[in-house]
Amino acid sequence: MGIALGVSGVHVEAGAIADPDVLFLPFPNPLRPHNGDSTTVAQEILTMLEALLVGDEIAAVIIEPIQSDGGIIVPPAGFLADLINTCRLHGVPVICDEVKVGLGRTGELFDFQHDGVCPDIVTLGKALGGGLPLSAAIGPDHILNANPGSALLTTAGNPVCTAAGRAVLRVIKRENLPSRSGALGELFQSAFVSAAEVEGIADCIGEVRGRGLTIGIDLVTDLESLTGNRELARLTVYRAYELGVVCYYVGGHVLEITPALTVTESELVMGAQVLARAIAQARAGEVDPEKVREFAGW
Repeated sequence: MGIALGVSGVHVEAGAIADPDVLFLPFPNPLRPHNGDSTTVAQEILTMLEALLVGDEIAAVIIEPIQSDGGIIVPPAGFLADLINTCRLHGVPVICDEVKVGLGRTGELFDFQHDGVCPDIVTLGKALGGGLPLSAAIGPDHILNANPGSALLTTAGNPVCTAAGRAVLRVIKRENLPSRSGALGELFQSAFVSAAEVEGIADCIGEVRGRGLTIGIDLVTDLESLTGNRELARLTVYRAYELGVVCYYVGGHVLEITPALTVTESELVMGAQVLARAIAQARAGEVDPEKVREFAGW
């Protein structure tokens, strides 16, 4: 577990010990590019990556197609394709982490399909088991067909979880959940923007972004500076919970909206309205900070 945490930027920033052999690069953020041009920033990151790939020191590149825990950050169109193509020029495999955004959540079966490419290895989990513990790494024989790193894997080869995973994949295909997720995501974003106008909170919403049912509501102190409003995010999550909607924040100030792919249209619209109301009431001081304090560090 310690090794896994050491290659995760989010966990390293939270205090986990970084793996000494791992190099972290920035993720392109279209809303907050450091020089005002998201396309240029993306190219700068690719240039940094290419410089590191020269030689034989890099074993693999790991990337989320949407940076989830970092704040639901969707990179500029084509960035992932350019990254994969750059790595292939140097013979370096790309591992695409689709644990949170894969399996139909973003409007395609895999999020990397939005860029029309396929990485060398894909990791899956969470939804794959339909509530049971199950994860997977999918890749070519010449990479994955090797002796396992450890024989002490408690849940390895669990036939019950494997059967659940196969059932999940059948349902995703049979009910065309990827396409459904794409349409429902557009519905939620539209409903939330309308509700935000009604509640008078448009001036504290930096952006509503995402793909399909992976959506981020970026809360800011003001639209000019786009400074993330962490306190408002904390209070909003608590108030939404009191009003009957469970959501979380990521990146410190971004509400993460990732409902079940089977959510109904009416539930989504209601959820959008409740969230807008929760933001308005949190900003108006209707949430007691002392009630929220006991959840600090959770």
